[in-house]
Amino acid sequence: MRKWHILLLEDDPSLQELLAAQLQKSGYQVQPCSTLEEAYGYLEDNTPDLVLLDLNLPDGDGLDLIPTIQSLGNLPVLVITARGSVGDRVQGLNQGADDYLIKPFAMDEFDARIKALLRRVHPQEQVLFLSGTTLDTSKCQLGTDQGNVLLTDHEVRIMEYLMQNASRVVSREVLEQHVYGYYSPASNSFEVRVSLLRKKLRQIGSQLNIRALRKAGYALFVED
Repeated sequence: MRKWHILLLEDDPSLQELLAAQLQKSGYQVQPCSTLEEAYGYLEDNTPDLVLLDLNLPDGDGLDLIPTIQSLGNLPVLVITARGSVGDRVQGLNQGADDYLIKPFAMDEFDARIKALLRRVHPQEQVLFLSGTTLDTSKCQLGTDQGNVLLTDHEVRIMEYLMQNASRVVSREVLEQHVYGYYSPASNSFEVRVSLLRKKLRQIGSQLNIRALRKAGYALFVED
């Protein structure tokens, strides 16, 4: 059985120790780092399966590491931070983070989010087509004859489910279960992802639009 390799970048010694112990208990191989310098040095010779990223580090902002992570491939990034404002989350998602976990958090949620992100390591190779828009799940790419745009793992899962259920109303609970593996009604991170996905659809001139239907859920429609 494959042992997943996780880079843990957290400068708080107590929390780093706690999270590393939890990850090892769950069967992961863990490389803890406390600074950006340590993380950069580690990534020069190693490619983890997932990166857990704190933001407020002694030598800079954890988001600065994301370009280096992306240069190694399509690696999932879970941001772990006390910076939980909508603006902070949008900034992180726009810069390439796949998910956010706001401190303090429950270990069950921590485990669930990691498992959900690691599912992307062996994505099913599938290409979906609807009204001139193509979704390539293996490449995390959405395209039309006007161009292509890259998606995060969660955006791929949202589009895949909605395209498979085009014109049908899908509840937010069902979508979140498909994307994250759990449902979090108190969080608005899902709405943030859908909003970013709508922008990407417009960016490539797609005829597809994701509509939010009050108290019902979401539906993917073809618009002229």
